[in-house]
Parts: sequence; C-alpha cells; structure tokens
Amino acid sequence: MKKNLIIKIIISVVLLACLIGVFAYEKTKQKPASKADGVVTIVVEDKSGKEVVNKNIEFLKGDNLVDLLDENFKVIMEDGPYGKVIYSIENVETDFQTSYLAIYVDGKYSEVGLSYIELRDKLVVKFVETVL
Repeated sequence: MKKNLIIKIIISVVLLACLIGVFAYEKTKQKPASKADGVVTIVVEDKSGKEVVNKNIEFLKGDNLVDLLDENFKVIMEDGPYGKVIYSIENVETDFQTSYLAIYVDGKYSEVGLSYIELRDKLVVKFVETVL
C-alpha cells in the first residue's frame, strides 16, 4: 500500500512538472505586449528627393510630435509665431529664405504647424526640403 501511494505521488509530481513546463513554454512563445499607444513614421527627404530618414517611432498617449523629434533625431527647432519651426533635421537644413521644410501628413500638405500635428497610430509625417 505504501508503494502504491509513493508511485501515485511521483506520478502526480511528474505530471505537475510537465504541466508547468508546457505553460512556461507557451508563455515564452507569446509576443510581449507593446506598451506604446501607437507608432508614427517619420520621413525626411532632401531637395534632391533622396530619403534621408525613414523611421518608426513608438509613442504614448500624451506625447507630442515636437518632443518625439527632439528625442529621436538631430534637430534644430525654434519658436515661431505659429509654434515650433524646424531649421534642421538630420543634416537637412533650411534658412527659410532659399528653402524650407514642407510638412506632409499622410501624404497631404499640412495645413497646421508642427506643434499642432496630433499623434495617432500609423501616422506618417514627411519633411521635404523645398527650394523657394
């Protein structure tokens, strides 16, 4: 009788270990959930039409485009009458006399300034060096 009890305990422990192993294996196969609320794509194109930057950046609710640019790129911005103005991003520079950086949001020329572009998932913001 003791022998049967010991065998049952051993079998129970082995089955429990197998169950825990299967659970752990399945857990490692799952993709970790992203903590980001969305992804914005930033594209920078120089005056020759060459794409200098094409980068996806995750953002959280409450983030803004100005801060994302400042944190992820070599950028020079200044305050203008309608919010922030970009003078340089990743060595694509403008002086606002001979050229400027046109902003396109999802392929359309932006009707608002940089500071007023709201982030949303899968947004594409493209900066194009445009000669005047």
